[in-house]
Amino acid sequence: MVFTKLLLFRLTLCSLLRPHSFQLFTFSTFAFAAITAYEVAENQHREASALFEWKVSLDNQSQASLSSWTSAVSPFTWEGIVCDESNSVTAVSVANFGLKGTLHSLDFSSFPKLLSLDISNNSFSGTIPQQIANLSRVSQLKMEANLFSGSIPISMMKLASLSLLNLAGNKLSGYIPKDIGELLNLKHLILKSNRLSGTIPPTIGMLANLVELNLSNNSISGTIPPSITNLTNLELLMLSNNSLSGPIPPYIGDLVNLIFLDIENNRISGSIPSNIGNLTKLFKLYVDNNMISGSIPPSIGNLVNLVSLDLSMNYVSGVVPSTLGNLTKLTFLLLYNNKLEGNIAKLSYVFK
Repeated sequence: MVFTKLLLFRLTLCSLLRPHSFQLFTFSTFAFAAITAYEVAENQHREASALFEWKVSLDNQSQASLSSWTSAVSPFTWEGIVCDESNSVTAVSVANFGLKGTLHSLDFSSFPKLLSLDISNNSFSGTIPQQIANLSRVSQLKMEANLFSGSIPISMMKLASLSLLNLAGNKLSGYIPKDIGELLNLKHLILKSNRLSGTIPPTIGMLANLVELNLSNNSISGTIPPSITNLTNLELLMLSNNSLSGPIPPYIGDLVNLIFLDIENNRISGSIPSNIGNLTKLFKLYVDNNMISGSIPPSIGNLVNLVSLDLSMNYVSGVVPSTLGNLTKLTFLLLYNNKLEGNIAKLSYVFK
């Protein structure tokens, strides 16, 4: 009996409150929509202001190149700007715009949804601001062919979503940060043609998703860290024109997806590992102008996809293995300035 009365009381109370509950629900929905619309508009204004302030910090010619960036219209109509369905900026692509200035006037924290920043092939100078780490969702940073100087910001190593980092062709100096190993989603790391020094940090072996590693044309010294053989997805390994020493890592044959291996113009010593024959996808192999000794391993004949092979200007000795004849796709072969024996006259030139 008590239970029945309690149930009736609850049903009566609910029926009395139902119209008011509906009104409350309607008001709450409207208020939420209004707040959301305000936040979207506020975010759009913040992004537009940040971009416009950066524009006016550049030189006059640069501002003329960004003439579509005006406060009269929304950024989604600006040249080089990509927005999502809510008109939030997701990409800034101003490559080859002839821009000149710095990044210090750009408020990176104003772009919470930015996925790609491409400012390559311009004349940006100065240092790369530590505040670039505020681009917490960015997956692509293309900043090559500019005039950036100073060191690679340590804060950049906090960009956990980064899959492509291209800083090539600048004037960056200092070391490659050891924290580079924190960029676990990185697939392309391109730092070539800078003024980087120091060694290749062993932590680079933590970048298990890396497909391309290009550190060429710097002043990097020390040995090639053995941890580099952990990068089993690597397709392009370019370390040429540095001051690297020591041997070719003995487990180089574990990098079975390599198609391009370039370590020319260094101080690499020791012999060519026999397991190099495991790299059957290899398309180009350049180890010239080093201090490599020993013989050419017969296993090199397993590299049936090889088009270019340069072993010149080393201390390689012995007889050229007959297995070299297996390389039927070879169009470029250089073996000169070594200590090879036997009849190699018809092999030591470029042929097609």
